[in-house]
Amino acid sequence: MISAGLKDLSLDVVLQAARREILFFAPPYGNFRKSELISSALEAALAVPHGPSLKVFCLPKLDEFTWSRELMELLRPGMGFEELKGELKDSREFISDLAKRFPGRVEAYELRARPNLPVLIVDDDIFFGHFAHSTVQTPAGFWSKQEAPVEHLFIRVQSGVEPTLAKDKASFRIIAECAYLMGQAVELVFHHDVKNEV
Repeated sequence: MISAGLKDLSLDVVLQAARREILFFAPPYGNFRKSELISSALEAALAVPHGPSLKVFCLPKLDEFTWSRELMELLRPGMGFEELKGELKDSREFISDLAKRFPGRVEAYELRARPNLPVLIVDDDIFFGHFAHSTVQTPAGFWSKQEAPVEHLFIRVQSGVEPTLAKDKASFRIIAECAYLMGQAVELVFHHDVKNEV
């Protein structure tokens, strides 16, 4: 399913129904906090006893890697350096807050490789968009939702065995990207105050 904008893909409904695992490869996450539908759905999913875990992949500091600043300038066109830092700070604070409120259910990681597309995975639903040099931001671009055997595909990526069906190959390609980013990332440990962490 392809949608003009993420909002029409019912991500909030999918998040609330999550059973196993939620993976976010779509930094920064300040807009998730600002969206009442998304933030409430995410909190509801994490509040379910024995419910899904959340793994979030964040961008590094702007001056740590050349690509980090370049990607943020792409994602937030027209913003100055301090504004971009503020966006990353808001993102970290949102994830830190979730980690404190739902201990043991939220893991955060810092990317060490540049993501090539934004991806959100909820159990066996893959949501993916695209980056573009445009004043229209990523959430308002084209987004696709695809159901796929996510756990099985991660195993296939690790073993290097590609699927044979075209649909599965396409899903495998996105999961391979996510697996690569996961393999390069480092775990984040949030302190009580994240103001100076970005």
